[in-house]
Amino acid sequence: MISFFWQSPFGPIFWLVAAAFVLSAAGPWLRDRRLNDNAPAFVAAAALLFWSALRWQAEWPAMQWAWRAALGWNAAWRIQMDGWAWLTGFGILLILLAALVLPGWRVRPGFIDARLWALLAAAAALLVVLSGSWMTLLAAWAALAFLMGALAGAESGGSARAWIAGLFSLLLLFLAPLLNGLQTFWQPLEALALNAQAQLLATLAGALLFAVYPFHLWVAPRANRSAARQLALHFLPGLAAFYLLARFPMPLLLSQAWIALTVVALLGSALAAWATRDVCLARAYMFINRASWAALAMGLAFLPAPAGAVAPLAALMAAIALWLLADAVQQRMNWQWPRYLALAALYGLPFTPAFAPNLLLGRLLLADLSLVAWLLVLLAQTLFVAALWLHRPTHKHINTPAHHPSSASALLIPTMIMVAGLALWWGAAPGSLAALTGADLNESGGQTLALVSNVGLTGWFTLFAPLVLGWLLARGDEPLFAALREWQETVAHAAGLDWLYHFFGRLLHGLIAAWGYAVDIVDGAGQFGWALLAFLIAMLILTGG
Repeated sequence: MISFFWQSPFGPIFWLVAAAFVLSAAGPWLRDRRLNDNAPAFVAAAALLFWSALRWQAEWPAMQWAWRAALGWNAAWRIQMDGWAWLTGFGILLILLAALVLPGWRVRPGFIDARLWALLAAAAALLVVLSGSWMTLLAAWAALAFLMGALAGAESGGSARAWIAGLFSLLLLFLAPLLNGLQTFWQPLEALALNAQAQLLATLAGALLFAVYPFHLWVAPRANRSAARQLALHFLPGLAAFYLLARFPMPLLLSQAWIALTVVALLGSALAAWATRDVCLARAYMFINRASWAALAMGLAFLPAPAGAVAPLAALMAAIALWLLADAVQQRMNWQWPRYLALAALYGLPFTPAFAPNLLLGRLLLADLSLVAWLLVLLAQTLFVAALWLHRPTHKHINTPAHHPSSASALLIPTMIMVAGLALWWGAAPGSLAALTGADLNESGGQTLALVSNVGLTGWFTLFAPLVLGWLLARGDEPLFAALREWQETVAHAAGLDWLYHFFGRLLHGLIAAWGYAVDIVDGAGQFGWALLAFLIAMLILTGG
């Protein structure tokens, strides 16, 4: 019976859900501070071990249940596991473990511990990657959308904005099969061929939950949010959304329009991260920038789905986690090498997972693409390096939220060493990452290496020029911009796009109010509607006579 946890894909999901409920019920009786700080992290570590063991199990057969929905629709519930699902699930659980070993989680009296919401959100994200039919995908996506709001917390409307983003992405995901044909609800996902309209809606749904710029405001904190919660809130649903973007063959993601949009997203998020002086907000925008970078790198690989997304996914889950873990480890052990390895992995230097995708950015100079786009990428990468250096982990950036913040878990050091080892292993031997995921992605490692070998001097210049320029920009920040801090804040506000969404919100509120006034006049106030109707009838009678 206990082997169920590592022999079935449902095992880690059931483990996370059951542990979250047990810890929630036992919370009032757990008075040991060390147990409270460590229990969720140990649950996540066990789930990661269970999920890892699935890779060496015999191939797990897909499970399907037919269902006749309302209005005569045929639908199917289907669960399946493949190499891409396993790798994404591994990344989700790695992010969960990294978030839960970090300090700073708020434990508010009378509220459910946010770490338990993180466990449930990870379980829902795993259901997304295991979904084998559109109906199963919708159900798992709905659960994930609800848990996003619970995880975001109520500070400064965090829950409301997360729920709005989740519900809107769910609506887009529901409309996609309606435009693709009702057979989409019961066909297996691997057999689906999405038309252009369905591709657009599915891409928008994924980009919204992945928090790619400009669909990022739901993860941008308006109040001080700990690094641990920010990591979980962005990348537990974010990696599930990235899985969706790479799940189907979508020519839209290989188009020039997609590349142009992601180049603009890379520049806008990098500008916001560099210009803001708020460390918490800058960290959020650097997360958003790397999400936009992953979307661009996936398109520039020009590989069939999901092979082009393997390296960006590995870079995201290893580099982002290592960056935050290095900060906590430096505070506890005063180790310096994790910080420099994290900076190298986050940018994509040689022997890190992001190295190959970063070199491929030089392909923007090919004949079919634009010199302007390449120059914008150089500027964006320069600003990102400057922001990375200006906001690098230091002791003065310790989060001290109120309401009894949790301490670092006992698993902090082992988790950091594991993530650092994975980053170096996948960076030095990218083919091993593809082989680890199974036969269906075996070729992607060799294909990526072949692409990298052909990038030429342009690729190397694209890699190292922003690194040098960004470092110089960060070193010259004080003498160059000390007198221009107000201008920088204006730039940060403009690039953050919060003003644009406020404008559309006020516009929508005005339209709703105008519609309400019109309905009141026509149907209610002074019975004007009935008088107008009588006048129209009289006009018809008189003109007809």
